[in-house]
This record gives sequence, structure tokens and C-alpha cells, in this order.
Amino acid sequence: MASSADDGFGGAVRRLIIAAAITTTVVLVDAVTKAWARSLDHAIHVVGSLSFVRASNTGAAFSLFQGGSGWLSLVSLVLCIVLVVALWRTTSLAMTVALSLVLGGALGNGSERMATPGSGVTDFIATSIWPVFNVADACITVGCLWIALQLIRTKTPHGE
Repeated sequence: MASSADDGFGGAVRRLIIAAAITTTVVLVDAVTKAWARSLDHAIHVVGSLSFVRASNTGAAFSLFQGGSGWLSLVSLVLCIVLVVALWRTTSLAMTVALSLVLGGALGNGSERMATPGSGVTDFIATSIWPVFNVADACITVGCLWIALQLIRTKTPHGE
């Protein structure tokens, strides 16, 4: 149930402004960091097992579906439409933030796929425990985990 601060037209406008700000920030930070990563000519060790290294992924998360950039672009577009509808309908500020992170990530990766058909997306954050990823991937992951947490928290005790 939404709080009284989130009810009404003012709350809806506030949530949509927040959604636009988060989505835009994710897209811009993702684009800038990918442009920087494309300029790397060698790996940069940061700390521990964290390093920056230029990589290209023509598949989806965890390099699944390699070479599927064309249909992944279509899936990304459909996902973005679904996310915009969900953002429009939600009354929860927490869900607004989570959905906006996923939308920003989907737009970041989707726009790169469409701008460079067949080239995939630029990944550059490497650790020894996770496949190489980018800012968009991180935002999608955090947003999806946040959505799951919100759904678990709002579920009634008896599953009603």
C-alpha cells in the first residue's frame, strides 16, 4: 500500500521526475564509461581482483546467446516498453527507483546494440568471481534484486 505522501497527482509527478532523473543518469554514466572503456589498450588493475579491461559481448547477461544482438535489441525494446508502463502504474517510490535502474540499464545496453549492430555491448568491469560487465549490467542486476525485495516485502503472510 502506498503512503499518503505518494498518493495523488503530486506524488505521481514526483515519482516520474525521479524515474526520469535516475534513468537518464544511468544511461549517461553507462555511455561515458563505455566510451572510456573502448579507449583502453590494456587492463588496469584497481584493487584485489577488480580491474578494468575492454571486452565486447554480443550476447545477453553472462555472455548467454552470443551473436544474438538483433533479436536482443528487439527484446530490449519490448522490455523498455513494459518498464515504462510499470513505472507509470506504480505508486511506490522504492519500486520507482528499482524500475528506473533496470530501464536505464536496458536503454544503455539496447541503444549500444542498435547503434553498433553485430558489435555487441562494451563490458569492462572484471572480477575473478563474476563475468565482465558494465554499468548498465550492474544497474539491471541491482534493480532486479530491488524489485524482488519489494515484491517479497509487500506479499501478505498467507500469499493472498
